[in-house]
Amino acid sequence: MAFLFGRSKARSNQELTRSTKDLILKLIAEDKPSQKVSDHYDPSELDWADDGQIEEEVARNLGQMKVILQGTPELDVSPDQVFQLVNLLVTEDLLRVLAENIHRLPFESRKDTQTIISNVLRYKQPGEDQPIALQYIITTRPEVIIALCNGYDRRESAMPCGGILKEALKHDAVTALILYDEPSLHGQPLDLGSIDTDQPASGQGVFWKFFDWIDKSLFEVSTDAFDTFRVGRSHILR
Repeated sequence: MAFLFGRSKARSNQELTRSTKDLILKLIAEDKPSQKVSDHYDPSELDWADDGQIEEEVARNLGQMKVILQGTPELDVSPDQVFQLVNLLVTEDLLRVLAENIHRLPFESRKDTQTIISNVLRYKQPGEDQPIALQYIITTRPEVIIALCNGYDRRESAMPCGGILKEALKHDAVTALILYDEPSLHGQPLDLGSIDTDQPASGQGVFWKFFDWIDKSLFEVSTDAFDTFRVGRSHILR
């Protein structure tokens, strides 16, 4: 697909999500040109452009998504548009792509990504008890939560990922995903219903990384990781 960099025309939700995913995959491919960037994309199949152009286009897309989800003082949100965008972010697997690659984005785009994912994780349809995106993550894509935790590996992604996690940890199931995470030999997502709480932890799950992030990271990363750890701990002990 060819992208028209710099165009200002508002895109549909479907165009926004697919374009953003493809552009981020380009950024990954340019970092690792000899490797596949996903199961369905190969760098040789992607159009190439200057990193700055890609980042500008991603920034425009993310800015438009943020406005759709939370509106502006001059523009009210459209419930239909919000519902459609939330579902596309889920079905296009863009939540995972954003969580895993937020460190590749410019500063303002990282802030917009934090706002987008936080809004998506809060969004509930009328009459529903649980946000639809959160339910999807818990049952199908726990990698999103693990990727957000691993955001503490990098200074660039620590704060936005931490902000999202503090919001997500209001839900007990997210706390459980982090607490019981273990490396999987077959890449299978964690099934909370099949956890054996009598089985000793290996110490290799993402929960145990928090101790290193708190103890060995830069001050601002360490402080934020500790705050996130404390939020999760409060849910365990309540």
